[in-house]
Amino acid sequence: MHLSALNHIGGPPVLRLIHPTVGTPIGTMTAGGGLAGAFDGVTTDNYQGSGKTSAMSGGFAGTAHIGKRWTAARTIRRVRAYSSTSGWDQASQGAIIEFIVQGSNDTTTGLNGTWANLYSENRSDVWGSQAIIDITPASGLVVTTAYLAHRLYLRCTNYDGVSSGMLNFVVAELELFDYSYI
Repeated sequence: MHLSALNHIGGPPVLRLIHPTVGTPIGTMTAGGGLAGAFDGVTTDNYQGSGKTSAMSGGFAGTAHIGKRWTAARTIRRVRAYSSTSGWDQASQGAIIEFIVQGSNDTTTGLNGTWANLYSENRSDVWGSQAIIDITPASGLVVTTAYLAHRLYLRCTNYDGVSSGMLNFVVAELELFDYSYI
């Protein structure tokens, strides 16, 4: 019997959310709810007040990243990220944020290694409202290679490097999808 891209009962693979407990969280967003805060299933969290679970960058460097390292290479076919209910950053300035999806096959910590850019887009942050970015192959996500780690890299394109009140990035939830069989 010839096997194809169909499962053992003949059905095609289905795009599915990778369960939040699969893989090891990586990145620089260790404040607030920490890295785990972006993989807890809570999409409408605010970074302010008690009980906050959003992942925060904890610094004002103008960049941050968060993602997962896998036990085996995967091809991520959709990335959906939710800002806090106040926006992507902790400041009210008009930040222009570049969202970059990256993959690596040689990182051991999520901070080192060589990263390939799989998608890039600039968006204006709107203070005081939640935003969602939904990245798919239709929007330009490259899905031709499997990687041992994936991350969402956020960079403020208009950060001047000195503004103390600007760009403590906040991600309420990061969802990564790949194909699986039912």
